[in-house]
Amino acid sequence: MSKFSHTTGGMFAAVICAALTATGAPVQAQGSAEALAQCAPERAAATRLACFERAAFIEAAARFGSIHNVFGGCMARLRETDRLACFETQTPRIVQPAAAPPLPAVTLRPAQEPQAARPPGAAPAAPPSAAPSGMARTAPPPPRTGQPSPRTAQALPAPADGAARAGDSGWLATLGRDAAASGLYLRGQLGYAAGLDADIKDTPPSGTVIACLARGTRCGGELDDVGSSVTFGAGLGYRWNRQVRFDVTLDYRPGFAVDDSDQATPFAANYKGDITSLVTLVNAYWDLPVDLGQYAGWLGRVRPWVGLGLGVARNELDDLSYSQRLASGATARGRLPGSTATSFAWQAGLGLGIELLPQLTLDFGYRYLDAGDIKTKAGRLTDSVAGVLPVGEAKGELKSHEFQVGLRYQL
Repeated sequence: MSKFSHTTGGMFAAVICAALTATGAPVQAQGSAEALAQCAPERAAATRLACFERAAFIEAAARFGSIHNVFGGCMARLRETDRLACFETQTPRIVQPAAAPPLPAVTLRPAQEPQAARPPGAAPAAPPSAAPSGMARTAPPPPRTGQPSPRTAQALPAPADGAARAGDSGWLATLGRDAAASGLYLRGQLGYAAGLDADIKDTPPSGTVIACLARGTRCGGELDDVGSSVTFGAGLGYRWNRQVRFDVTLDYRPGFAVDDSDQATPFAANYKGDITSLVTLVNAYWDLPVDLGQYAGWLGRVRPWVGLGLGVARNELDDLSYSQRLASGATARGRLPGSTATSFAWQAGLGLGIELLPQLTLDFGYRYLDAGDIKTKAGRLTDSVAGVLPVGEAKGELKSHEFQVGLRYQL
């Protein structure tokens, strides 16, 4: 609706109403109010105003007299918001529109210009409190544009005890406990671990010539290949807030095995032996907050995370059996005595958590795990060719890249 139509319509209605008032015909203000009340259910503010203006003009022309004093004054208002507020004050509200948007203010004249003078003989517009007798009192007019609605200006509920406030940011929001999200959870996972170079080297005993682990000359040999293993894990955790959680895990890895040859020349010896590993870790995780905006959808259930853990590992290396083809054509065989090592372990990893249900999360993760030492025991071995030989301790490290899939259940 243009500036011209707003101004002309308002002034024209006011003049007609003033002229009709002079006739002195009887007025039925209550009937007019009922007709205009039919506009109240309109949800859109602009549609509601158009209905009010149309009905008010027809009623003013049909009923004459003091109808101008009630509704004609609304038509004389230049601002749309003023006219709408006037109509709603004078008209009973039959149906309260749900969350109807406020009508934006439209200034039809520059702010410095005065309002147009009322036509001669026109009565002043009735104030909001001057509703004619018999008309129902209604809710106050909606606020002007830029002022908060009474419904939206209510105080927001206080956040849960210990939860991070909306104004908090950075480490305060990350570290603050969130009572609504915190709680215990159980976890379980299966995985695959690919062993890295173990660097198993021996320490020859004093006064003997032991090198390349068990036989030959001092050559500085080492064993690297420990293969791979399946992993089985379980744990108990506690979520501190929506971003930070902790857990204690126990992982069993039964499938590693030494299968490698030393660097003795010209005849290398091959060694074989199984490794069983049990690792206990205390882990901390940060679930990264990711805002996907309009692309959220089901992706809003995906939460990337990073984690770090410290703990202890118990690695058991069985006896290492070896065989070596000698220059004479004979094959020497024997066993290096195995041993168990308990040492410090640590891990660092990252992954994705996918919320399947409010309490159930599917986890995909990768981690680098250093499970500490693996070793044989110093002592004596019986070689099929050389007889009884003293041997020193052989030691290496059990390290692996691991890929895991599991479930977390919030208790």
